[in-house]
Amino acid sequence: MRVGIFGIGAIGGLFLHRLSGIESELHLLVRGVTKDLLDDRGLLVHYDGHPEILEVVPPQRFQYLDSSTTLDLVIVCGKNHDVTELTGIASQHLGENGKILFVQNGIGHLERAVNIVGKEKVLAGCVTHGVTCLSPGEIRLAGTGEVVIGPVSPDASITGLLEAICDIFERAELVPRVVVDGSIAVWRKLLLNLAINPVASIAGVENGRLLESPLREVSVGALIEGIEVARLEGMIFDVHDLVGDLEQVLSSTAKNRCSMLQDIINGRRTEVDAICGALVAKAESHGFAVPRIETLWNLVRSIENVT
Repeated sequence: MRVGIFGIGAIGGLFLHRLSGIESELHLLVRGVTKDLLDDRGLLVHYDGHPEILEVVPPQRFQYLDSSTTLDLVIVCGKNHDVTELTGIASQHLGENGKILFVQNGIGHLERAVNIVGKEKVLAGCVTHGVTCLSPGEIRLAGTGEVVIGPVSPDASITGLLEAICDIFERAELVPRVVVDGSIAVWRKLLLNLAINPVASIAGVENGRLLESPLREVSVGALIEGIEVARLEGMIFDVHDLVGDLEQVLSSTAKNRCSMLQDIINGRRTEVDAICGALVAKAESHGFAVPRIETLWNLVRSIENVT
C-alpha cells in the first residue's frame, strides 16, 4: 500500500516510525527545517523512561511526495487549521479507491474535508498514543494508546478497505480499532482533549498531574459541560464511563506533554479554537452556557505566543 504522511510532528512522527518498520511505501509531505533534518539524519525516536535507547528512521526508509505520486492512503497529521490546504494537496494524489485519514484534534475538519473530496474519500481517526515532539524531526514515545478508524458515517461498503488498513497498522504496532461511525469517535476524542489539553496547557504540566486536585476538578467540570453540548448535538456519552476513560488516558500518558502545551512552548498556534471555541459555538446555538469551557478558551488564547 502506498501511504502518504502529511506533516511530521508528534503524530506524524509516530506514524513514520511505526510504518517504516514494515513493508509500506511511505511518501512524506514535510517542509522547512524538519525536511532538512530528516534528509540529514532521519527521524530520531526516544522512549520515555529509557534515555539509553535512541532509534533512528533513516532517510532510506521513506521518500518525499512529488507531482507524479499516486497514493492509496493519505494520513493527514497537520493541525486542524491546516486541513483545508492539506486535503487539497491530498486530492491531487489519491488513487481511484484512495482514502484520506484525518487524526486532528477538535471538530470541523471532517466537514471541510468532505466538502473538498466527498464523504466517500474521508476517514475519521483518533490517536491516543502518548508522543511528544522534542524538536523538528525528533520525537519521544510516552505511552501506548490506540488508533481508532471509521467512516464519517456508517458505510458497510468500505469494511474490506478498513480491514486492510488495520492489518497494516496492526503489524506496525499502532493498535488499530475500527468503529462503525468515526464521527462518534471524533466527538469522544474532542471531549477528552477538552478535559486535558487546555487545563494542562494553562497549568504548564504533564498529563498525569491532572489526576490530582484541584486540576482534576477543573478537567472533570469542563468534561461534564462538553458532554452536555454533545447531547444537544445528538451525541450521547455516559459521564461515568467518560471520566473513567479520561483517568485511563491520563495514567497511560502521565509523562506526556499534550500537543497544545507543546504548541504553546514552541510559539505555535494551538487547536484551542477547534476544541473549546467550537464547543462554545455549538453551545451558543442551543442557548446553553458553558462558562468553564469559555474560560479555558480565553485563557489559552491569552497565552498563545503567536501573531
